[in-house]
Amino acid sequence: VAPSPRRPFAPSLLWGQAGWERTFTLLWVLPSLLVFTLGHIGQPGYVLLPVPVAYLVLAALLADFEGPRRPSLLSVAILLVAANVGATLGTTELAYQIVPSFAARVDIRENDRYWERLQQLVERYPPAETVVLTGATPRSSFRHAGYYLTEYRVYAIGYDLVGTYGWLFRSYARVSDYHVGGLARSSPSVELPAGARYVFILDEDIAQSLARPYGSVVRQITPHRVVYSVEATGLSGIAFAGDQMHLVSRVLVEAPRSSVTP
Repeated sequence: VAPSPRRPFAPSLLWGQAGWERTFTLLWVLPSLLVFTLGHIGQPGYVLLPVPVAYLVLAALLADFEGPRRPSLLSVAILLVAANVGATLGTTELAYQIVPSFAARVDIRENDRYWERLQQLVERYPPAETVVLTGATPRSSFRHAGYYLTEYRVYAIGYDLVGTYGWLFRSYARVSDYHVGGLARSSPSVELPAGARYVFILDEDIAQSLARPYGSVVRQITPHRVVYSVEATGLSGIAFAGDQMHLVSRVLVEAPRSSVTP
């Protein structure tokens, strides 16, 4: 990247004399930015596509500084290292103070601990008698649960495209029916396998939709994340009415909603 003689303080990468450089850069960065702005991004890591362009623009800016106004490479390196260390060490703790539920999901170490301990907890229960309920949004646990809990039936609950609350997807034995078209219409009920007795609810919003008088036990998995469990006898299915979820069972074992167990 060379400095532009016509615009000494502008990144010549974008508007220098070489038109092919400008065209190449715009074709590189604009499509990805349009996708990130207008479309759905399942994985935030995809934003790394335009990041190299930001580095090139920064290099062009530095190259356009001349004489005493040009910062030394050492000072720039120190600034970048300090920013990187600060972002790595400080951003997570700050996020926990502002949006703890979101921070717990994007904190890689916390997320790894959560799924490892959750898997250990759920695997104490027989797969034939246990079902797992999650949300259906991109931030919910459905796809992770289907990956880690392959021996258990996982059901995704949520709102369809017209705003009706119900059952949307299922995952079992590494086979999932998750697809965008499945959001068109939710089911008002779902039949559970015979012998189902234990229910684990992984997402807070789904647990809160569980209608009373059903009690749920809060299980602390990590310092920042919990799951909910319900024990039932004769559990046959789940029905939905309005914004509430009802477990269809002859007998429910009651437990205080506020109790916390390991």
